[in-house]
Amino acid sequence: MTKSTAAFHIERYQNGNLIGWAFDKSKPEKSLSIKVYVNGQLFTESSADIKRDDLKEAGMGNGQHAFKIPVRELTATAGEYTFTLKDPQDNDMQGDAFVVRVHEDFAAAGKGALAQDTKETLAAIKVEQQRLNEELFAAIEEAANPHQHLEIVIQHLTSSLARLNVSATALENIVAADKAEVKAPAELSSSASDSNVMKLKDSLLLDASHFEEVDNFYSLEKNKDNKPYRWTGPEAVNTFLLPVSRDNKRTLKIRLFSTVDADVLKALKIEADGKELPHETAYEGNTIVLTSALEKQEKSGSTQVKLKLAKTISPEQLGTSNDKRLLGVAFNSVEIV
Repeated sequence: MTKSTAAFHIERYQNGNLIGWAFDKSKPEKSLSIKVYVNGQLFTESSADIKRDDLKEAGMGNGQHAFKIPVRELTATAGEYTFTLKDPQDNDMQGDAFVVRVHEDFAAAGKGALAQDTKETLAAIKVEQQRLNEELFAAIEEAANPHQHLEIVIQHLTSSLARLNVSATALENIVAADKAEVKAPAELSSSASDSNVMKLKDSLLLDASHFEEVDNFYSLEKNKDNKPYRWTGPEAVNTFLLPVSRDNKRTLKIRLFSTVDADVLKALKIEADGKELPHETAYEGNTIVLTSALEKQEKSGSTQVKLKLAKTISPEQLGTSNDKRLLGVAFNSVEIV
């Protein structure tokens, strides 16, 4: 059996991002890929390719192996090695919960090299995972306005680390006996416990600063009144998962500062939970306000709102500037009241 040469380390949670490094000892000059999943679907791809002098000094090739990733369900893959970060359910935790490297042939592993490799890794991983959990949940609790994906973070990070708990227990048995056969993790419930599900709000306002470029937005900008906005793109659809109660009728407002051209606004559509909503377009000064009614609905989860454009197009294609970005609308905020 081939011994794993890959290593993955979460250093800290900071400003909505996980920061750390991923490194393959057998390929010291190669950056490992990072794939970000939301609701089980591939949302964006990145790589551990940020250069840091401390990593180089530590013997990690050229040091270009750090990453900074918005909190999501995270999977980073390099060949046969997969690294996963999840958050456990309280009722599924048995002993310490921690992130662990998993080889694709893990279920067939028995002793020897795997046991030694695991023994060297477990102590550091336990301490780091506990610190990461504390920082993650502290940041969620202190957030003035919850990020659209926080519910996904909690619900989707729940089941997989619980599975890793089972795997980790098996690994500890290998270290202790140096001959135990690793069994496949037991199937665990994927539903979030009541204590981990985000409470739905009566109202919610999220401006452009609450979102990231991976949410089909470009970089954050400010208008002349110092209000934040982001251009949508390159795709024509933006999705917002809004943890708002639907126990009464609500009003949805999406505010835009501009559109890449007039045709974009004319063909714009709004959906909520898969159903198209009629909307009215009004102007508050230089702000475009799109307003839709949300009917009362019996549901326990968040409302998924989609802003759908007929197209995105670059200013260069329009002949208005040399900007090659595929743009849609200059998004300022989404609000439910």
